Amino acid sequence: MFDSMFAQIDFGPLKEYLQSDDVTDISYSNGGQLWLRTLSKGLFRVENPNVNNAFMEKLAFQCANSMGKSFNMASPFLDAEGAELRLNFVHDSIAKNGIAAVIRKTPAKIRLEKGKLLEEQYVDSMCFRTLQHNCMWRNR
Repeated sequence: MFDSMFAQIDFGPLKEYLQSDDVTDISYSNGGQLWLRTLSKGLFRVENPNVNNAFMEKLAFQCANSMGKSFNMASPFLDAEGAELRLNFVHDSIAKNGIAAVIRKTPAKIRLEKGKLLEEQYVDSMCFRTLQHNCMWRNR
């Protein structure tokens, strides 16, 4: 599920969101606000009492340790990127309402749907057929 870079990190109560193909982003801030961005519902807040400042701080320190970096007042920003996850943390010395974090899932599988692309006019049908043909050619 996760990159080898993050294999030693215990994502605990966030694991269910990371395992969902529908979830693209997880945000945490303001001393306990947990937000999810999904493909089906967009952005919305969820209640999960197990995701709190103490847990997020522990997660940040695990990430920092796995990368051999510091995460403290002197180094208040921590960024980590693997093949399928990108993690960003802001230390509570900067984020005044407690630690802040964003986890973005960046899987190799592209999440494009023909109907949505055409409906929102990102591409026309001719362009979509060309993209589809090129992608199939590359995957051979």
